[in-house]
Amino acid sequence: MATLGNFLIGWGLGIDVVLLNVAPRILPAEHACLIRDELCPWIAGEPIDSRAARQFMLCNLAFGILRAGGGIYVKQRGAFTLAMLSFLAEAIAVRGEVGRDESLRKKAKPAMGLLLGTFLVMLWKRF
Repeated sequence: MATLGNFLIGWGLGIDVVLLNVAPRILPAEHACLIRDELCPWIAGEPIDSRAARQFMLCNLAFGILRAGGGIYVKQRGAFTLAMLSFLAEAIAVRGEVGRDESLRKKAKPAMGLLLGTFLVMLWKRF
């Protein structure tokens, strides 16, 4: 469980908080957008100060807090369950964002696979 805890802390704080929330605020706009657009192509092209980008960043901040908390309190069933469900919730959110756009669906497949795969591994570890 320690490895899974470290994974959750790394993903929650490293990707969701630092890469998707802190970096866009401190890096030049062209670099910040490159990071975000590569990790999350369904939000590509949105200006960093747009309503959609702010909503995306806040959503990922919430996921990051849940995941880091689940990693810190990995032996606490409630915290772990919330972290686990955050992966499923993000996969559902991404699916809603890409909608019927076939090119976005193809770009989002690796992210969806990673999110759902992580959810399933955590579900398996939980029981």
